[in-house]
Amino acid sequence: MMDFLCPVCGNKQKKIFLKTKDFFLSQEDFTLSECTKCSLIITDNFPDENKIGKYYKSENYISHSDNHQKSFFASLYKTARNIMLSRKYTMIKKHHDLTGSLLDVGCGTGYFAGYMKSKGWITKGVEQDEGAAGFAKKNFGLHVITPKEFLNDLHQEPYDVITLWHVLEHLHRLNEN
Repeated sequence: MMDFLCPVCGNKQKKIFLKTKDFFLSQEDFTLSECTKCSLIITDNFPDENKIGKYYKSENYISHSDNHQKSFFASLYKTARNIMLSRKYTMIKKHHDLTGSLLDVGCGTGYFAGYMKSKGWITKGVEQDEGAAGFAKKNFGLHVITPKEFLNDLHQEPYDVITLWHVLEHLHRLNEN
């Protein structure tokens, strides 16, 4: 087991927040731990970079497949997504009242970047999953690049707003420079 180092505050102490099971896909058990200093909750020992992709490769993972299911859960998810798109837009508008350039890191299928594009923003997405990136390009006409392209491009373009919605919990090596 790796030693704990909080990626937010650098604290080395944690406590168990929750033990849970992935009932959706893998049936694996996971432990969520809480930093004793800043209260960040993080998954202990989550899958490494070479294995994590399989957790998103399910047709039932709506946020990456958007397979137009007709189930109650799919309808509920899509309603919640639309509400959150509006809330995220309102949050950004509160701090940046004009349109500008936006980079959405971990853009998934592109709904947020597409929404912001429809509001007049110049958008670009970063997405590791080829299927999700393809969906974003096809359905929203987004410019989506890979994380590697992003790192090569990092100092080339300034952005007015950079978003990472539901991304930090998926990143590996957060404590590296």
